Amino acid sequence: MLTEALAAALRRLSRLRRATIAEGITPVFRVETRHGALSVYCPGQPAAMRAESFHKKEPDTLAWIDSLSGGVLWDVGANVGIYSLYAAKRGLRVFAFEPSPMNFAVLCKNIAINNLPIEAFCVAFGDQTGLGHLRVRALRFGQADAGLYAEEPISLSALVYRADDFPAPRPDFLKIDIDGAEDRLVAGAGQTLAYAREVQIECGNTYGVVSAELTRLGYSHTEPTGRVRNVLFRR
Repeated sequence: MLTEALAAALRRLSRLRRATIAEGITPVFRVETRHGALSVYCPGQPAAMRAESFHKKEPDTLAWIDSLSGGVLWDVGANVGIYSLYAAKRGLRVFAFEPSPMNFAVLCKNIAINNLPIEAFCVAFGDQTGLGHLRVRALRFGQADAGLYAEEPISLSALVYRADDFPAPRPDFLKIDIDGAEDRLVAGAGQTLAYAREVQIECGNTYGVVSAELTRLGYSHTEPTGRVRNVLFRR
């Protein structure tokens, strides 16, 4: 009843006034970490879930970031930047890549409100440099299920780079989560991967191709059991 009354009251306001109120009440979640608190802008439920589940969703990723001794990290498929923020707090130099325009907007907001020196780019990585299309499930802030070769209903134009062509300092470490395009990224990242020391990559059906190529480049890893998810490759 209270929600209905509030909605009715808001409808009586002008559209500009409603937009101003909505902007003002968008929550910012505070997430405590071992390297200091993070502020996470949450304009929608998916983004809020990422903040709420920070310590539970990928403890292996947090432990890996904690183990890194310094250097350049590329966060490829950064979404709204939860792990980019944490890595920057850890003291790494972070480059965050997110091709979804909605997620990229929140990523940039999170970088600003945390006052962290993260460099962010609204680009995707694949096996060719040029124009491509990002397939997404829904236009929501913080939404996952998006990739260059995903079978999702919405198509968005995207700027695509081979990792080897991107004009940024080579990474010592890569975190890769790009929903099924991992093999295409690896195909365009021979020089980048030859420079890097560690790669954490979320794999599914692409695990065989990805692991074979990284093994060829001198990486080793522990064979995953059960459903493949985050796999850590080291040289």
